Amino acid sequence: MELSIVLPIYNAANIVEDSVERLVGALDPLGLSYEILLKNDGSHDNSSKILEMIDRRYGHVHCSSNGSNEGLGVTLRKLFHEAQGRTIIYCDCDLPFGEQVISLLLHGIKKDDIVVASRYCGMRNCVPLYRKIASRLYYFFCKLLFGISVFDIGSGSVAFQKEALKQLDLKSKGFGIHAELFIKASRGGFSIKEIPAEHFRISTGSFHVWKHGFTTLCETLTLWQKKL
Repeated sequence: MELSIVLPIYNAANIVEDSVERLVGALDPLGLSYEILLKNDGSHDNSSKILEMIDRRYGHVHCSSNGSNEGLGVTLRKLFHEAQGRTIIYCDCDLPFGEQVISLLLHGIKKDDIVVASRYCGMRNCVPLYRKIASRLYYFFCKLLFGISVFDIGSGSVAFQKEALKQLDLKSKGFGIHAELFIKASRGGFSIKEIPAEHFRISTGSFHVWKHGFTTLCETLTLWQKKL
């Protein structure tokens, strides 16, 4: 299989069906063999019922669930393991860069191991000020601790060569998996390319600065203590 798109799902009942329709509409004309994998991480809304409907409707789309809320890191690790494509693209469910980012990432991944769609690299994007400040502070924090230079560490759209991803041995349970990905990829000598992309986020996503920011910092410090 050429391509796997993986989407972690958490309380996304109001957007997941539309996102899948948009992805299928963007992927079918490309003529690739592909799959879309969605995993529900213990949502409290109607996501599970909508995912059951989606699973029945599309032959290329497969939905599953964690038994409870296990965190973004655990959910992504499971999705990466289940993905069969030679290229794997992780997208936030709200498609923050739109479905057109798929073609952009596929073009970039031909030459690199990891390609990141970026809000902060070469294109002016409308990002709420508090999120931009938090993102910039986290970037400098990770650069200081680990020397990584990915501007948009929390990008909601990233492409991987599966063979490179398999070698990263990811462990994070929460949002710290974003930093762990780039730390281990850099240490492993894999090529990482960050490309500018227009940002269309219409929802706040599952990450909330005030709710998850401190926990993510702690998880990142744990990575540093383990001398990654």
